[in-house]
Amino acid sequence: MEKINVFALIGLVLLTLLTSRVSQSYEMHGTATVFVLLLAAFKFLIVAFQFMELKKAHKVWQWMLLGFISSFVFIVLMVLC
Repeated sequence: MEKINVFALIGLVLLTLLTSRVSQSYEMHGTATVFVLLLAAFKFLIVAFQFMELKKAHKVWQWMLLGFISSFVFIVLMVLC
């Protein structure tokens, strides 16, 4: 396995542990939801660019994915807030 893939996997595991820790905190209810959503979007981008090899794809596909995840997070945040 490539060195970059190992780092990405370790990063994903650490982000998942951080997400579970934040979601268990009861003091930050509204802020925790936003933070968990942003962490999930960041993990989605790591998986898409690293493991689905979107980093080698055409720039249009990269920008479309970034636009999609940005608009998705924006819409969900607008509905929640």
